[in-house]
Amino acid sequence: MATLIRSRRLEDLATLLERLETLHDRLHQAIRRKIEAMRRNDLGAMGDATQEEARLAGQIREREGLRKQLLEALGREAGWPMSGARVLPASELLSRLAEPQRSALAGRVERLRASVARVAQANRLAGAVARGTLDHLGWVFAAVRHEDGKAAGYSDRGGAVVAAGTRILDAVG
Repeated sequence: MATLIRSRRLEDLATLLERLETLHDRLHQAIRRKIEAMRRNDLGAMGDATQEEARLAGQIREREGLRKQLLEALGREAGWPMSGARVLPASELLSRLAEPQRSALAGRVERLRASVARVAQANRLAGAVARGTLDHLGWVFAAVRHEDGKAAGYSDRGGAVVAAGTRILDAVG
């Protein structure tokens, strides 16, 4: 049954959803900066972007805790069953709200959902770039191994595995 909420907390939730969207957008930008730094092999920029990612992820975790508290308080005030109010999915929350509150909150929910999807996609791309780089380095190190290193077998990725005492690269002679 749809309920018209007469609480400041619903406005607080709407504001919080907007803030979460902003944080996710900034996180997306940090991930994109890290990907570009990976492509340029700029370790300093990668480190800066990673630190920014961690800071933003911490802020998102804090806001998520606040969101859960707001949902619990809203549920209590509206008389909704309290089992699971803290983890109430957005679609369920929207189905419990009356118009015009439902429409006002639905737009913010959709924008946040799109922002979270952009972050997930950027994270998948960053993972693929990192995996590609590691695979490439594995082949490079396999190619520069001393000739006296005898292969002891093959790794699960198909590269030759040498005995543990074999040096990969001798830089000083």
